[in-house]
Amino acid sequence: MDFIFEIIFEIILEILSETVFSKNIPLIFRILSAIIFISIYVALFSLLLVIGIKQKSILIVLISIFLFLTFGFALLRKYKENKKK
Repeated sequence: MDFIFEIIFEIILEILSETVFSKNIPLIFRILSAIIFISIYVALFSLLLVIGIKQKSILIVLISIFLFLTFGFALLRKYKENKKK
C-alpha cells in the first residue's frame, strides 16, 4: 500500500512541477499548480519539523530546515532559469 501511495504521490508532484513552468498552459492553471506544489512541500517539511520537535531530536529539526532551504533555493533557481527564456 505504501508503494502505491508513493508512486501516485510522485506522479502528482511530477505533473504539478511540469505544469508550473510550462508556457503552453494558461496562467491561472500554472498559478494554482504552483500553490498546490509549494503547499505540499511546505506541509511535508512542517510535518518533519513537528516530528523533530516532539521527539526532541535536533538532527530531525536540522534536516527539515535544510530540506526547506534547499527546496527554496532550487525553486528560485528554476524560476530564474525560466524567466530568462
